Amino acid sequence: MLSEKQILIIGGNGFLGQGILQAIPNKKYKISILDPFLDHKNLKQNKIKHLFKCSTLNDKDINHALNKEEWDYIIHLAAFGGKGNGLLKAANEDFNKAVHINVTGFANLLNKLKNKNAKIIWSSSTVVFGEEIFYKNKTIKENSILKPSTNYGLTKLMAEEVANFYIKNYNMNITGIRLPIIIGPGLNYRGVAAGISDMAFASKIKSKCTINMPSTPLDIIYIKDAAKIFVKRHI
Repeated sequence: MLSEKQILIIGGNGFLGQGILQAIPNKKYKISILDPFLDHKNLKQNKIKHLFKCSTLNDKDINHALNKEEWDYIIHLAAFGGKGNGLLKAANEDFNKAVHINVTGFANLLNKLKNKNAKIIWSSSTVVFGEEIFYKNKTIKENSILKPSTNYGLTKLMAEEVANFYIKNYNMNITGIRLPIIIGPGLNYRGVAAGISDMAFASKIKSKCTINMPSTPLDIIYIKDAAKIFVKRHI
Protein backbone atom coordinates (compact mmCIF):
# COMPACT_ATOMS: atom_id res chain seq x y z
CA MET A 1 0.00 0.00 0.00
CA LEU A 2 1.36 3.40 -0.97
CA SER A 3 1.98 5.78 1.92
CA GLU A 4 -0.03 9.00 2.10
CA LYS A 5 1.73 12.13 0.86
CA GLN A 6 2.50 14.90 3.35
CA ILE A 7 1.29 18.41 2.45
CA LEU A 8 2.02 21.61 4.37
CA ILE A 9 -0.18 24.61 3.51
CA ILE A 10 1.45 27.88 4.58
CA GLY A 11 -1.31 30.45 4.96
CA GLY A 12 -3.89 27.68 5.15
CA ASN A 13 -6.25 29.73 7.30
CA GLY A 14 -6.82 32.29 4.53
CA PHE A 15 -9.48 32.38 1.82
CA LEU A 16 -7.48 30.51 -0.83
CA GLY A 17 -5.99 28.18 1.79
CA GLN A 18 -9.47 27.13 2.89
CA GLY A 19 -10.46 26.54 -0.73
CA ILE A 20 -7.43 24.34 -1.33
CA LEU A 21 -8.04 22.48 1.90
CA GLN A 22 -11.53 21.56 0.70
CA ALA A 23 -10.19 20.41 -2.68
CA ILE A 24 -7.50 18.01 -1.40
CA PRO A 25 -8.69 14.40 -1.07
CA ASN A 26 -7.97 13.39 2.54
CA LYS A 27 -7.59 9.69 1.69
CA LYS A 28 -4.49 10.34 -0.41
CA TYR A 29 -2.81 13.07 1.62
CA LYS A 30 -1.96 14.03 5.18
CA ILE A 31 -2.56 17.78 5.48
CA SER A 32 -0.89 20.18 7.91
CA ILE A 33 -1.29 23.95 8.20
CA LEU A 34 1.11 26.72 9.14
CA ASP A 35 -0.45 30.13 9.77
CA PRO A 36 0.04 32.85 12.40
CA PHE A 37 -3.75 33.38 12.53
CA LEU A 38 -5.21 29.92 13.03
CA ASP A 39 -9.01 29.78 13.33
CA HIS A 40 -9.95 26.42 14.78
CA LYS A 41 -13.62 26.93 13.81
CA ASN A 42 -12.60 27.00 10.14
CA LEU A 43 -10.43 23.93 10.54
CA LYS A 44 -12.67 21.79 12.74
CA GLN A 45 -14.44 20.13 9.80
CA ASN A 46 -11.15 19.01 8.24
CA LYS A 47 -8.75 16.33 9.37
CA ILE A 48 -5.50 18.21 10.01
CA LYS A 49 -2.36 16.35 11.08
CA HIS A 50 -0.31 19.28 12.42
CA LEU A 51 -1.18 22.88 13.20
CA PHE A 52 1.73 25.32 13.38
CA LYS A 53 0.81 28.78 14.65
CA CYS A 54 3.74 30.84 13.38
CA SER A 55 5.02 32.93 10.50
CA THR A 56 7.71 32.21 7.92
CA LEU A 57 9.76 34.96 9.58
CA ASN A 58 10.08 33.12 12.89
CA ASP A 59 13.24 31.03 12.49
CA LYS A 60 12.80 28.77 15.51
CA ASP A 61 9.17 27.90 14.82
CA ILE A 62 9.55 27.56 11.06
CA ASN A 63 12.53 25.22 11.53
CA HIS A 64 10.43 23.10 13.88
CA ALA A 65 7.58 22.91 11.35
CA LEU A 66 9.77 22.12 8.33
CA ASN A 67 11.63 19.38 10.22
CA LYS A 68 8.47 17.79 11.65
CA GLU A 69 7.85 15.69 8.53
CA GLU A 70 9.45 14.80 5.22
CA TRP A 71 7.14 17.09 3.29
CA ASP A 72 6.20 15.96 -0.21
CA TYR A 73 4.45 19.24 -1.06
CA ILE A 74 4.54 22.70 0.43
CA ILE A 75 1.87 25.13 -0.74
CA HIS A 76 2.90 28.70 0.06
CA LEU A 77 0.07 31.27 0.16
CA ALA A 78 1.24 33.69 2.85
CA ALA A 79 0.86 37.40 2.04
CA PHE A 80 0.47 40.63 3.99
CA GLY A 81 -3.25 41.37 4.42
CA GLY A 82 -3.08 44.62 6.36
CA LYS A 83 -6.45 45.83 7.62
CA GLY A 84 -8.46 43.40 5.53
CA ASN A 85 -9.07 45.71 2.58
CA GLY A 86 -7.32 43.52 0.03
CA LEU A 87 -3.71 42.73 -0.78
CA LEU A 88 -3.20 45.73 -3.07
CA LYS A 89 -4.39 48.18 -0.43
CA ALA A 90 -2.42 46.40 2.29
CA ALA A 91 0.85 46.89 0.39
CA ASN A 92 0.00 50.57 -0.04
CA GLU A 93 -0.81 50.93 3.65
CA ASP A 94 2.53 49.48 4.77
CA PHE A 95 4.98 48.66 1.99
CA ASN A 96 7.72 47.59 4.41
CA LYS A 97 5.52 44.94 6.02
CA ALA A 98 4.39 43.76 2.59
CA VAL A 99 8.02 43.29 1.53
CA HIS A 100 8.81 41.63 4.84
CA ILE A 101 6.10 38.98 4.49
CA ASN A 102 5.66 38.64 0.71
CA VAL A 103 9.38 38.61 -0.12
CA THR A 104 11.60 38.13 2.95
CA GLY A 105 9.38 35.44 4.47
CA PHE A 106 9.25 33.58 1.16
CA ALA A 107 13.04 33.81 0.75
CA ASN A 108 13.52 32.58 4.32
CA LEU A 109 11.32 29.55 3.57
CA LEU A 110 13.15 28.66 0.35
CA ASN A 111 16.52 29.03 2.00
CA LYS A 112 15.53 26.49 4.65
CA LEU A 113 14.20 24.09 2.01
CA LYS A 114 17.09 24.30 -0.46
CA ASN A 115 18.51 20.93 0.59
CA LYS A 116 15.17 19.14 0.90
CA ASN A 117 13.08 17.37 -1.72
CA ALA A 118 9.70 19.00 -1.25
CA LYS A 119 7.83 20.31 -4.28
CA ILE A 120 6.89 23.95 -3.63
CA ILE A 121 3.80 25.52 -5.19
CA TRP A 122 3.22 29.18 -4.41
CA SER A 123 0.77 31.94 -5.29
CA SER A 124 2.11 34.76 -7.39
CA SER A 125 -0.28 37.18 -9.11
CA THR A 126 -1.24 38.54 -12.50
CA VAL A 127 -0.48 42.01 -11.12
CA VAL A 128 3.18 41.39 -12.02
CA PHE A 129 2.12 42.28 -15.59
CA GLY A 130 0.88 45.74 -14.63
CA GLU A 131 -1.79 47.72 -16.47
CA GLU A 132 -3.49 46.69 -19.69
CA ILE A 133 -2.42 49.95 -21.37
CA PHE A 134 1.23 48.84 -21.17
CA TYR A 135 0.63 46.18 -23.83
CA LYS A 136 0.01 47.42 -27.35
CA ASN A 137 -1.81 44.35 -28.65
CA LYS A 138 -3.87 44.03 -25.44
CA THR A 139 -2.72 40.43 -25.07
CA ILE A 140 -0.48 39.24 -22.26
CA LYS A 141 1.45 36.00 -22.51
CA GLU A 142 3.37 34.08 -19.87
CA ASN A 143 6.66 35.48 -21.20
CA SER A 144 5.45 39.09 -21.59
CA ILE A 145 7.65 41.77 -20.06
CA LEU A 146 6.67 42.32 -16.42
CA LYS A 147 5.70 45.90 -15.55
CA PRO A 148 4.05 45.98 -12.11
CA SER A 149 2.33 49.27 -11.33
CA THR A 150 1.44 48.65 -7.68
CA ASN A 151 3.38 47.99 -4.49
CA TYR A 152 1.77 44.56 -4.26
CA GLY A 153 2.74 43.75 -7.83
CA LEU A 154 6.31 44.81 -7.09
CA THR A 155 6.51 42.45 -4.08
CA LYS A 156 5.25 39.56 -6.21
CA LEU A 157 7.81 40.31 -8.92
CA MET A 158 10.54 40.37 -6.27
CA ALA A 159 9.30 37.03 -4.93
CA GLU A 160 9.38 35.55 -8.45
CA GLU A 161 13.02 36.61 -8.76
CA VAL A 162 13.75 34.93 -5.41
CA ALA A 163 12.11 31.72 -6.67
CA ASN A 164 14.10 31.87 -9.92
CA PHE A 165 17.33 32.24 -7.94
CA TYR A 166 16.68 29.07 -5.94
CA ILE A 167 15.55 27.14 -9.01
CA LYS A 168 18.72 28.09 -10.89
CA ASN A 169 21.24 27.73 -8.08
CA TYR A 170 19.77 24.83 -6.07
CA ASN A 171 17.69 23.02 -8.68
CA MET A 172 14.62 23.35 -6.47
CA ASN A 173 11.22 22.18 -7.68
CA ILE A 174 9.23 25.42 -7.44
CA THR A 175 6.06 26.34 -9.34
CA GLY A 176 4.59 29.84 -9.12
CA ILE A 177 0.96 30.35 -10.15
CA ARG A 178 0.00 33.85 -11.30
CA LEU A 179 -3.54 34.16 -10.00
CA PRO A 180 -6.07 36.88 -10.80
CA ILE A 181 -8.46 38.22 -8.15
CA ILE A 182 -10.18 35.32 -6.39
CA ILE A 183 -13.89 35.56 -5.56
CA GLY A 184 -16.47 33.22 -4.09
CA PRO A 185 -18.37 32.23 -0.92
CA GLY A 186 -16.49 32.97 2.29
CA LEU A 187 -14.62 35.99 0.94
CA ASN A 188 -14.29 38.27 3.95
CA TYR A 189 -11.83 40.96 2.87
CA ARG A 190 -12.84 44.19 1.17
CA GLY A 191 -10.55 44.31 -1.85
CA VAL A 192 -11.12 45.77 -5.30
CA ALA A 193 -13.53 42.97 -6.24
CA ALA A 194 -15.60 43.13 -3.05
CA GLY A 195 -18.48 44.61 -5.06
CA ILE A 196 -18.83 41.36 -7.00
CA SER A 197 -19.33 39.46 -3.75
CA ASP A 198 -21.86 42.10 -2.62
CA MET A 199 -23.73 41.69 -5.90
CA ALA A 200 -23.84 37.91 -5.56
CA PHE A 201 -25.09 38.16 -1.98
CA ALA A 202 -27.76 40.70 -2.94
CA SER A 203 -28.90 38.39 -5.72
CA LYS A 204 -29.10 35.48 -3.31
CA ILE A 205 -31.35 37.34 -0.90
CA LYS A 206 -33.19 39.10 -3.77
CA SER A 207 -32.33 42.57 -2.55
CA LYS A 208 -31.60 45.75 -4.48
CA CYS A 209 -28.18 47.27 -3.95
CA THR A 210 -25.72 49.80 -5.34
CA ILE A 211 -22.34 48.34 -6.24
CA ASN A 212 -19.19 50.46 -6.41
CA MET A 213 -16.74 48.97 -8.90
CA PRO A 214 -13.45 50.15 -10.44
CA SER A 215 -13.63 51.72 -13.91
CA THR A 216 -10.86 49.45 -15.22
CA PRO A 217 -11.32 45.75 -16.17
CA LEU A 218 -10.81 43.12 -13.49
CA ASP A 219 -9.39 39.63 -14.01
CA ILE A 220 -11.16 37.26 -11.66
CA ILE A 221 -11.31 33.54 -10.89
CA TYR A 222 -13.77 31.54 -8.79
CA ILE A 223 -12.33 30.09 -5.58
CA LYS A 224 -13.04 26.45 -6.52
CA ASP A 225 -11.30 26.90 -9.88
CA ALA A 226 -8.29 28.51 -8.21
CA ALA A 227 -8.04 25.64 -5.74
CA LYS A 228 -8.24 23.07 -8.56
CA ILE A 229 -5.21 24.66 -10.26
CA PHE A 230 -3.14 23.88 -7.17
CA VAL A 231 -4.56 20.44 -6.39
CA LYS A 232 -5.41 18.79 -9.71
CA ARG A 233 -2.54 20.18 -11.78
CA HIS A 234 0.35 20.27 -9.34
CA ILE A 235 0.00 17.62 -6.63
